[in-house]
Amino acid sequence: MILALMVMSAVIAIGVTIVAIVVFQTRINATTTQGQQGYYAAESGIEQALSKVSGLRSGTLAAAELALQGSLAPNASPFPFNLDLSTAVTSGTVTQKELKQNQSTFVEIYDVDASITTNLGAPGLCVFAESGDTTSDEVLEISWVAWLQTTGQVSATQRVLASYSEFSTENNCTIGGVTYDGFVVPLTQFYPAFPGTYAGFRIRITALAPEGTNANGDVANLTINSYPQLNSHLRIKSTSRSAFANQQQALLAVVPWSIPLSSLFDFVIFSEKDLTKDKAQSTTDEILRYGPYTAPAPNTPTLVGSAAIQNNADPLVNPFTSCDTAPCKYYVRLLYTTGYSGSVTLPTSGGTTETVNAVGSGSCIITDQFTISTKTPPPSININFGGDTTGVSYELLNHLTYRDPTEGPCP
Repeated sequence: MILALMVMSAVIAIGVTIVAIVVFQTRINATTTQGQQGYYAAESGIEQALSKVSGLRSGTLAAAELALQGSLAPNASPFPFNLDLSTAVTSGTVTQKELKQNQSTFVEIYDVDASITTNLGAPGLCVFAESGDTTSDEVLEISWVAWLQTTGQVSATQRVLASYSEFSTENNCTIGGVTYDGFVVPLTQFYPAFPGTYAGFRIRITALAPEGTNANGDVANLTINSYPQLNSHLRIKSTSRSAFANQQQALLAVVPWSIPLSSLFDFVIFSEKDLTKDKAQSTTDEILRYGPYTAPAPNTPTLVGSAAIQNNADPLVNPFTSCDTAPCKYYVRLLYTTGYSGSVTLPTSGGTTETVNAVGSGSCIITDQFTISTKTPPPSININFGGDTTGVSYELLNHLTYRDPTEGPCP
């Protein structure tokens, strides 16, 4: 009898254990199934939203968000889900551990919904890096284009070169009221002129081979600070709903948003072999434009720019900052609304006089480059106009590049 009870107890214990295991495994299977169903429900929502987004990419972020809001009602069975939209703020700081010689990195500043200059103030960019070796002679090439908020017109490619001594300077770059280390990039200075309210900028930064036989163009700890920080990403969150309440799943998709552009950089090269740059670069190749400055009254020599400009230590403001150590060479572009006829005496040591006879409205360039060996004393950089200067202004160009096909040498 006792033996029979012991056997029955063992059998019952084994049976209860087996039942517990079966129930536990059944619950696990049910939970797994519900989890998979919840995941696929959330994924279904993401796929539907992304499908709708693909047809809205040519418009603004605000318009796309408005169009999507009408399709965000909770989906019915068999795969219920909820969708939620929001915009994500792009970071104003980009860091990269290293940038090898001839490698490039890209940065974008844009707001496709409104003018960044009108709503958020003047855009700015600071570029900082450390030497990739012990020579400290690296050069960064910074190229950028902008496009207008109203017309979508794209500017010509702008380009500056920054040597190591410039882009590695500490506390030298102020944008958006904040001071950063590095080289300030003149994003809104265009050559030729590109007036208007900007929708955005696309920037390319390339490490170049500096001058020197064994020079190394690698840089380390590249840091790029930009202002403003803009809403430029669409965030789509899809969450599975009530049918899978015990196993809700959520998926998030982030879609970068910008209106498609063309002609961002001047050309595309296709080659079956690797392309390399073997020309040493120097910051003397920077493409810069200064002005426009108002032309003085006839036969009234005046300082180029103004005394305030000449006393400014910023080489992007004062065209003669580096003239104490190296000659400055510039071309003069005349801009006129009713024409100009007269002589222009350029501020060379001997005074070079050019006779100009331009009619109508437009611009032209005096192609005889003048050289200034020093920025002091101020009389050495006077410019004198002969003839009526009403509606006449001028710019200084360090490269002879015409504004458009209609511009040419001054007649």
